[in-house]
Amino acid sequence: MANVPFTPIALKQIPTHNTDNDTTVKRIEESNGLNFDGVHRHNFFEVLLFTEVPDGGSHSIDFEELPIGTDCIYVLKPGQAYSMALTSHKGYLIAIKQEYLLNSGLLFENRLGHTSPSILLPADNDRSAIGSVIGLMLEEYEGRKRSGLVNAHVNTLMAYISTLIREGHESAGISSRMRTLLELIEQNYIREHSVEFYAAKLSLGKKRLNVLAVEALGLTVKQLIQQRLLLQAKRMIS
Repeated sequence: MANVPFTPIALKQIPTHNTDNDTTVKRIEESNGLNFDGVHRHNFFEVLLFTEVPDGGSHSIDFEELPIGTDCIYVLKPGQAYSMALTSHKGYLIAIKQEYLLNSGLLFENRLGHTSPSILLPADNDRSAIGSVIGLMLEEYEGRKRSGLVNAHVNTLMAYISTLIREGHESAGISSRMRTLLELIEQNYIREHSVEFYAAKLSLGKKRLNVLAVEALGLTVKQLIQQRLLLQAKRMIS
């Protein structure tokens, strides 16, 4: 019998949530349950700040189950697989269109880029300030809806998040060169699998780049590429 190539037509695609607004601000407890129903992804950035979480509350970001903390800020990036069973959770949800961030220049230096962490741990003072900014944003969004003021609050929120990301990278010893490496992998991992390609882009030798990657990230460049390919495979077959 002739071999028949396998076509995964039975696999269910992860649904993608879309937005037409530059910015959407909601209370999590008042948002449509469909926003959290099952595994899904977004074509926008989403910032989650929880103020109340049920005992044992958790969510999944790119297939990693994580406990939800009220002292954390969660940044979901376009394309990430996400799921959470919404029960008695309370807090804030901010959806921000990619094009708005790009056009306003808020995506430079890894700000909310794919190499930035999904979980941010602000200090008490920063967490209080961020909560105040989001509160003002929600008040304007639900009230007079003045887009200039809403966007000003978004810009302030992004400035806080950018600072937290930079401070996190610095404390973890991740240099700007290694952040550039991660961005290069994100942009090219599908078609470029050779260490030489990335070393040339960074004007480094292959061995030197691997040494720096292991020191800063704990993995060789080849392992980083394979890790990113594996994540994409998980998303595609979920």
